[in-house]
Amino acid sequence: MMKKATVKDKIFWAVGSVVALSICYLLSHEDVLGQWHGMKQWPLFLFLIGVAVIFFAAFGFFRKVMICTPVGYILGFVMAMIFNNDYPLYSQGVVVETRNNAWQIWTVSFIVMIAVSVVWEIAGKHVKRKLFLLICVVCFTACGSLPEGEGADHSNTDSSTSETDDDSIYEIEAIALNENGGSLLFYTLNGINSSLVSVNTNNTELTALDGTRITAGDFITGQLVIITYDGMIAESYPEQILKCYKIRIVGESDDGETANALEKYREVHTTESTVYYVNTSGTLEYKTVSVIFGDYFGEWKRLNNVPEDVTSLKMFAEDNAYDETNGETIIHHTATVRDYYLDLSSEFLPYLASVTDEQLAVSSLVKTIIGNNPPAADTAVFLTVNGDPLITEKNDFSKRLK
Repeated sequence: MMKKATVKDKIFWAVGSVVALSICYLLSHEDVLGQWHGMKQWPLFLFLIGVAVIFFAAFGFFRKVMICTPVGYILGFVMAMIFNNDYPLYSQGVVVETRNNAWQIWTVSFIVMIAVSVVWEIAGKHVKRKLFLLICVVCFTACGSLPEGEGADHSNTDSSTSETDDDSIYEIEAIALNENGGSLLFYTLNGINSSLVSVNTNNTELTALDGTRITAGDFITGQLVIITYDGMIAESYPEQILKCYKIRIVGESDDGETANALEKYREVHTTESTVYYVNTSGTLEYKTVSVIFGDYFGEWKRLNNVPEDVTSLKMFAEDNAYDETNGETIIHHTATVRDYYLDLSSEFLPYLASVTDEQLAVSSLVKTIIGNNPPAADTAVFLTVNGDPLITEKNDFSKRLK
């Protein structure tokens, strides 16, 4: 006949179990393995549940429960790391987020282990150890085969979204807005989750309504498109689709949808810019205007009556800013010299030939660029046309322009 447990025995077992559980918690903590499993505060939540279970088990001196609680904690974690998988979260048939079911596997495994230990404790000698181990194996196997989660039910999709399990390909309906720095901007039609999304079109198949291949510059605001991508959307603003397989034009959106998309676009991305232009008197003036997404080049074109086919192909900057390391201190030295490089389409040359004063027209563009970008003590602009130095019959604009 077993001796009745004393208060000292209960405290000893409880403290031992909490210490073991604490070690398991520290092993799975966010600072140790958090970057791997990404569950943040969930280990702490399960730890607190375990402490509460041990506390109550100590009153009845349920040793099996106090042993199985830390064991179930770490085994559940291992099961979650082995059997976890990602699943897409849908809203109105559209993939809005990708989640992972590791926390579900861990939680269910942990609770099952505690529940089995309670049954074992109560049944006592009536349950053989081999049978207990068999029950544990069956329960943990069931936990490891949990479904992908609530978002894994792909049947609740509509015509604007489809998904192919084998290739992880997703489709979303959107309205084309404009071309922005090499990326196309769209307004997705997701109901309450509609948002602006920028799409990197490198290695992307772009097709017109009739199926013919087109370029990014062929998209027009208001066109209805289907974007085929890998299901991943970067959480930035605007959101970004970095791996896009195909964008195909399927029609025109109605005026109401387009107006709504443009309104959302403007209310968030309108900024003030200083734009220079040549007035009717043939002198240089500037005007502060509201521009969308920093498109001061478009406003410069409008104020100077530049044809729409003149486009900015590429723009980047180079400067002499650098960081200096002095022991444990990093000193940042701001740029004293900064050069902006703007590559224009070939249509810019006929435009220059049509103006009265080429130098004044170019000067308006140069001052607009410098005035709307971070300044330096010595700032200048290099202009090229299709990668070649800008040289006309009258002027050589291939040097640093200020």
